[in-house]
Amino acid sequence: MLFLQTTDLSEHSRKLKKAIFEHRDYLHRQIDFVANSMELDLEEMNSKYLTVLNTQKVEIEFDISKIRRYIDYLKKQLDSNDISLVSTYKSRNAEFRKLPHNVKVILPQFIPDEINKDRIYQQFGSLSPLHFTTEERIYKKQTLTAELSPTDRQLRCEPLTVATIPTEIDDLTNVAYLGDEKIWTSGQGNIMMLYNLRGELVRSIQTTSGNWPEDITVTKNGDLVYTDYKDRTVNIVRNTLIQTVIRELEWGPLNVCGTSSGDLLVVMISNDEKQTIVVRYTGFKATQHIQHNKKGQALYSSGYGTKHISENNNHDICVSDNKACAVVVVNKDGKFKFRYIGSNFSTGVLKGNHTVSAACYRNTSIFTPVGITTDSHSRILTTDLSNNSSIPVQDIGLNNIFKKLTTTLNKQGENLHRKVDSVKRKSDLDEIHSNCLSILEKRKVEIEHNITDISLSIAYLKKLLESGDFIPTKNYKSRNSDFRKKLHPEVKLILPEFITEELDREQIYHQFTSLFELSFRTKETSGAESSPTGRPLMEEPLTITSLNIIKHRSSSGGSLIDVACVGDENIWIAGEDMWFHMMLYTLQGELLKSVQTMSGYKPVGIAVTKDGELVYADGDDRTVNIVKKNTQIQTVIILEGWTPANVCITSSGYLLVVMYSDDGEQSKVSRYNGSTELQSFQYDDEGQPLYSSESCLKYICENRNLDICVSDDETAAGTVVVVNQAGKLRFKYSGSSRTTKGSFRPFGITTDSQGRILVADFKNHCVHVLDQDGQFLCLIDNYDLFEPRGLCVDTRDNLIVAENKPCRVKKIQYCI
Repeated sequence: MLFLQTTDLSEHSRKLKKAIFEHRDYLHRQIDFVANSMELDLEEMNSKYLTVLNTQKVEIEFDISKIRRYIDYLKKQLDSNDISLVSTYKSRNAEFRKLPHNVKVILPQFIPDEINKDRIYQQFGSLSPLHFTTEERIYKKQTLTAELSPTDRQLRCEPLTVATIPTEIDDLTNVAYLGDEKIWTSGQGNIMMLYNLRGELVRSIQTTSGNWPEDITVTKNGDLVYTDYKDRTVNIVRNTLIQTVIRELEWGPLNVCGTSSGDLLVVMISNDEKQTIVVRYTGFKATQHIQHNKKGQALYSSGYGTKHISENNNHDICVSDNKACAVVVVNKDGKFKFRYIGSNFSTGVLKGNHTVSAACYRNTSIFTPVGITTDSHSRILTTDLSNNSSIPVQDIGLNNIFKKLTTTLNKQGENLHRKVDSVKRKSDLDEIHSNCLSILEKRKVEIEHNITDISLSIAYLKKLLESGDFIPTKNYKSRNSDFRKKLHPEVKLILPEFITEELDREQIYHQFTSLFELSFRTKETSGAESSPTGRPLMEEPLTITSLNIIKHRSSSGGSLIDVACVGDENIWIAGEDMWFHMMLYTLQGELLKSVQTMSGYKPVGIAVTKDGELVYADGDDRTVNIVKKNTQIQTVIILEGWTPANVCITSSGYLLVVMYSDDGEQSKVSRYNGSTELQSFQYDDEGQPLYSSESCLKYICENRNLDICVSDDETAAGTVVVVNQAGKLRFKYSGSSRTTKGSFRPFGITTDSQGRILVADFKNHCVHVLDQDGQFLCLIDNYDLFEPRGLCVDTRDNLIVAENKPCRVKKIQYCI
């Protein structure tokens, strides 16, 4: 038995070692995949950069050519004696001042994270402990071998294109498999075509109405199903006969899929396009309607738009809501499970609530899902149209920078490989094996000693039997009971097993840290009038304009709360108390436009989009609204459980809203694309709140390096809180010793073209100027400022200050 146990132990240890090394090699491959993916991102950024640079080069060369031709024309005029040519001459200098856009760049960075060995242990798996148990010896055969359970099919690190099938479909939008060898296709035409994988047209079907099909799917029986939105029907094609199986009067069918049970799931929108619903049809009869979550909120966006649908193996219903920029997943009963709004992958591959893998890691623009399907392992695959956008940058030795980033990536990958090798647990297994052998060897020695005693006793008994001496036989006492006591209990081994953890590639990305995206913004260049780089601060700022707003008002009292620039000549202002209008003025004091909030109450903050449209936050009805140029007001965000405190527009056109909860216990900042929440920032790395919980004044702005700056005028002590674009705390600023009139009370906040942060100090009647890292630079004071509240900066870095009770706006030049 001991021999069998020793043999089984050695065989089991060999299997465990093999499993550990195989899992180690797999982890190495995943590390290589992450590093290679990031390297591909760098190459793609480089390629996009060169494309934009070449385009800009062509534009500049074209402008230079025009200027040279015009100079030649002027030279001919100077050489000519024709007075009429000179008298009719019109200068084109203003036209030539409109130079091509100057591209401002925030180059990508890669900052290796300190490798966390504990997280690698968690990724690697674990060895179950070796247990010894003893029981009374029972002679039976025992099996000690353990089989490792097979793993699921893994995703390929580099997907392969198996076939490319050209079609005759115009604007191909839909595809559906018929078995493994044929596919149905449709687009923006009334013909649906069936192809084999060699690209040969097998058959084609025209819709009954002549309209193009909105979507197609194939049933379990191989029949084609298509939706006709204009005809309000769902149709099934059997052989070549088309049968209308669903016709709705009040709803228009958009997208459709077949289920494992043979039902049809149809996404529909109401005729007024205000509602979207998913309907299950069993035997072509509506048996289920999915429209709202348990709070009564709509699950899907309203309005006409692509909403592809698929059923998962676990019977979840998955909808890619293009308009909402989200994938919405409910269970088979229609209960909301999760909402996916994109990640740092170009094509999302989802499992449960998490992204588990993808073909290429990258930072992308807003997630725009279209097609959706699922595979045999319940993974959800959705296409993302947003990743076709180009990212222009500026040539600043980019090739060298990208080479350095690639080298850093590779070094981090090598470090991670070494850490994996150091925790592969071979030494743990060797120690367990050695301990087990030692115990078995000790037990072997004890048993051999007992066998020797028994053998000696047997030899003595044989001599006793052969002798004829009666006395020794009479005096003999049996030792059987002693030998039974020395028969040691049987040792049973519960051998260790190696349990592999499901590999979470997201954690490997966290070990690498991240490759910060290549950010850029364009800025119009208009000759000498553009803001030059490296503009120093003036020793003595100048007040250029002072505009007294109170004379334009029809009521007394009130105060200014915010201001927003529209170009360099106009400003929007907002006030409080009984004055609920937002007014557009020229800096010469001419009132151009007046708009009242929809609620009739004061706005809590205003901002202006790139297109010059006004955005305001309304704390009374908990909304964020946009005022179109025709003064029509559109509500874009409606908050529940939260009240907006202020709003700003980012360089990429998103909305940043700072808000507090209805119970006054929490505050946060959320980033929105339209009405869709993309991010929220509430806590620092230690789990502490970033912002005060009180419903006090909070202003917000985005810096040119994409930092998010919030002035938090809490009761105890005012603070400026700055986080990076990912919401990670960079620094806090609590005022300067230069102010002596009172405690720091930050209100309005803005930034300039140099990344400087300007903060209105309400109580000390001044403006603090900080650099982008929070270092104090100077104060703007002694310019008859009184209770400065709202701030903004125009394109020439002139500061616009809205003073509270004086209801006065000042334009101040503070940098050269």
